This record gives sequence, C-alpha cells and structure tokens, in this order.
Amino acid sequence: MEKHAKNNRLYRLDALRAFSVIIVVLGHSTQYFPYDQIGVIIFFVISGFIITRLLISEQNRTNQFNVVAFYMRRLLKIVPPLLALIVIPSILVQVFQHTRFPALGSQIFFYFNYWIVNNGQSGYLRGSGVVWSLSIEEQFYLLIALAWVCIVRMKSSAKWLLYLYAGIFLASSVSKFFIDYAQNDRLIYGTQNRISAIALGGILAICISNPFNFKLENKLKLSVPASTFLLTISLALFLTSASFIFLNSSNIENTNATAGNDFVWHLVFAEFGALFLVWSAVLDDGWPKLVEKISKNSVIQMVGLASYSIYLVHHVVIFAISQTVEDIPSRWIQVIMRVLIGLCVGILAHHVFDKPFEKYRTYWRNRAALSS
Repeated sequence: MEKHAKNNRLYRLDALRAFSVIIVVLGHSTQYFPYDQIGVIIFFVISGFIITRLLISEQNRTNQFNVVAFYMRRLLKIVPPLLALIVIPSILVQVFQHTRFPALGSQIFFYFNYWIVNNGQSGYLRGSGVVWSLSIEEQFYLLIALAWVCIVRMKSSAKWLLYLYAGIFLASSVSKFFIDYAQNDRLIYGTQNRISAIALGGILAICISNPFNFKLENKLKLSVPASTFLLTISLALFLTSASFIFLNSSNIENTNATAGNDFVWHLVFAEFGALFLVWSAVLDDGWPKLVEKISKNSVIQMVGLASYSIYLVHHVVIFAISQTVEDIPSRWIQVIMRVLIGLCVGILAHHVFDKPFEKYRTYWRNRAALSS
C-alpha cells in the first residue's frame, strides 16, 4: 500500500475522504443532488478499514490490545473539533438567543442518531444534524473495542474478529429490509441499519492482512491492474445506487413503501461500491494515471486531511450564510459559494482545532506500540 513519505498516511484514502466530503457538502448545498448518503457510506467503510487495520497491526506487534490508548486516540481525534464546532456554538446560541437545544447532550455522548429517531429533526443547532453518523461510528467502536479485548489473545483472533464483523454485516443488512418504511428516520439513522458499511471496511482490512493476505490478482487472470478492475466495479455500483434515487424520483424524504425499498437498495449498492473503491485504493498497483494525478493533488489532499472538520462544520456554515447567498441571482453560483465556503471554513477549523492535537494522538499511538 503506497503511503506518504512524510507521515505514513495512505494518500489514496485521503483522496477518497476528500471525494466523500465533497459529495456530502454538495448534497447539503442543493436539493438537486440527493446523493450525500454515498459520501457518508464511503466514510463508514474507510473508517472501518482504518480502525481494524490499526487493531490488527497492534496485535501483531504486541500480541495484545491497549484499550485505554485506543479510546484516548479516538477522544483526541473526535472531541476537540466537536466541542469547538458544535458544542460551544450551540451553548452560545442558547445563551444569546434564549433557545434551548435539548439534543445537545445526545450529541456530546454519541447517541444523537437515536435522539433524531425518537424526537425528529429539530431541537439542535441548525446544521449540526451531521453528528448522527459520528454517533453511529462511536457506538460501533465501543462494541468492537470491548469485543477485541476479549478475543485479542485467542488463537486465530483475527478470524474471530472476521466472524464478528460478518455477523454484524449480515444482521445489519437484513435489518434494512424488515423495517417499517413509514419510520423513515429509523431506516436512515438507526445504528442497526447503518453499521453494515463500517463492518464491510473491517472485513476488507482483515482479509487483505495476515493470516489471510487475500490477493485478487492471484484469484483472477486480469488483463488490467486489479485496482483498475475494482475501481470500474465500484463506479458501476455507485451509478446503480444513484439510479434508485434518480430514476424512481424518490429521495430520503419519502416515506411510502416503494420509496423506502428504493432507498434500501440505494444504500446496499453504495456500500458495496464503497467496499470496492476502498479496496482499489489500498492495492500496490495504483489507480489509472489520471486518477492517481488527481488523488495526489495538494488541494485534494488538504481537503482529505481536513475532511472530519469539514464534515462537522459545513452544514452549520451553509445555514449561517444562507440569507446572504440566496440574494445571489444565479442558483449555480449559490451552490458553488456554499460548497467553497463550507470547505474553506472546515479546512481552517482543521488547522485550529484538530491538527494541534496530532502530537497527543501520536503519543498514545506510540504507547500502544510499546505495550508488551
């Protein structure tokens, strides 16, 4: 897997993060692009892959799992931008506008997705609804960290983790098809319906690592590089996913049975599209030259590195500037302004509220590596 020389990051995954967050920002900037869930799903698969890869790497080095270091790294990554970009603005608005946000506690303690399910999409800072996906991720990693503590020293622990992920994926996938589509928020925001994408990323991480070391090129006689083959499949799956929204004229606001079923298939095809996309990114043979050139672009890399902060703050910014932007005559310029300002504020927020904590995350990462 090709990495950055300086900081050992997988630059293709950073490019995918940039691609994903741009999809989300664009989806929140115009009603004519109802595909933001594809961006969220790519984030989920990348997250599952990275976290699982780190768990297995630590286990291979130390034959154990430092759960304290794991949670400290997560807290130092998630909490500073969350406090600065969501929590403090919510408190300030409550103080100066005498507006109560009863959902704020659920955002802080990562059960906000179920707050939406039970209370609807109100009662929180406008634009901060994106925290629902963060809540699902943290709930998943709480479960996985506790499970990994139990199985990390078992013989063939990676296989047991694979079985766990496979069970989660199957249960979550089946759950989507048996939900009452009239309960639209439960379909979109329920943890049980969305963790399948995170589990897929974990399954990929395990399958391409020891003891599995699955290599596609050894299984199929391909006339093109394996990464190009996987990338092509991914694009086909994403187009199929989008077609369930576009061709059937349904979107996530619909609550009838047909629209609900279409949206489920939209999610399913997007999850497998994201799986093949991430798989193509972590192979050594590289993407096609043009795609590689775009992925290495400094702006793309900057957006990818700042993707978490962009994701958190962009929708708040879009609402904050809405009145000013709507005075612009051209609808297309309105969309471009929302996207660019959302991205720029997010990049700035990354440098102020996220990047300074990297040294502390590195400290806890090194503590885990030195565990014995």
